[in-house]
Amino acid sequence: MLPSIPPSRAEEHREHGLADRDLHGGAARGGACKRRMSARPAPPFARLFFALWPDAATRAEWVACQQDWAWPEGAHLTPQDQLHLTLHFLGRVPRDRLPALQQQAQVPFKPFELCLDRAGTWPSGIAWLQPSVLPEPLLALHRELGTLLQGQGFELEDRRYRPHVTLARNARAARAPAAVAIPWRVDGYVLVESHAGTGGGYEVLCRYGETIGA
Repeated sequence: MLPSIPPSRAEEHREHGLADRDLHGGAARGGACKRRMSARPAPPFARLFFALWPDAATRAEWVACQQDWAWPEGAHLTPQDQLHLTLHFLGRVPRDRLPALQQQAQVPFKPFELCLDRAGTWPSGIAWLQPSVLPEPLLALHRELGTLLQGQGFELEDRRYRPHVTLARNARAARAPAAVAIPWRVDGYVLVESHAGTGGGYEVLCRYGETIGA
């Protein structure tokens, strides 16, 4: 059984209350990447992270679990299309580095089963779901992707990996369901850009590994 520890401040900042703008239909083993279609100039920096992205059925189970909590007044629930599990947070990345990152972010991947069977809150007010057992393929993916990113000059947090799904913020007094057990077959991982401001959201830029349902 893994002890529950709160995320760092950077982890708290990385998960924004933004609507998701997903990449529909673009999934493949070698990394399917979305082409930018907007005629508007892109900002010089992109705020990026790698994550595990749930399929529709798994996302629905997360939402059902979220609805089973007793939430205090003022709690900010994560909208269902924003739910994910972070692998590595990159922060602000010069946009001219993005094409190379997209092309080089494929690492050996083996599909695996993950069971989210712990629910609780941290003193920061984040309400979360966590697995009590971390399968080796998840640890290998986190390790190998981290090694690749560090080799490309990205600075990553030097702390033990504690994967979790953020269900809400400002929820210190929330009460979790008595029992939680949500199985999840993970078939790949994604590179996501977080868009700030009005009309912003999470945009899945690339998918890696086996096919993932949107």
